Amino acid sequence: MGGVEKHDQLVSYYRMHMKSKKWTLRMIFHAFDMAVANCWLEYVNYANVLKIPKNRQLALLDFKSNLAEELILVGRPTPPRKRGRPSSASSPSVSNVDLYDISPKCAKSLEFRP
Repeated sequence: MGGVEKHDQLVSYYRMHMKSKKWTLRMIFHAFDMAVANCWLEYVNYANVLKIPKNRQLALLDFKSNLAEELILVGRPTPPRKRGRPSSASSPSVSNVDLYDISPKCAKSLEFRP
């Protein structure tokens, strides 16, 4: 029963609370919480296999927030790439380019809601 108790404990730490009279919605949110807890446990096991130090591994809350950010950004289009040969004088370095920067012209036509 140790695995079941640990799983219930992890689910209870950062549960998504939703007031609803419909039991189906509560079951869906509970299933999502269980899936996130299982994914985090797999992440920790895999990080231990790769010998990543404990201080470099994500905590459950950080893992859940990173997952939420990635799920929000799933439908976002990537900025269009420039075609042709890049010029050496005016090209910005790769580290200075923001991958999620969308021009205001393009942002008006895109409206995403999570």
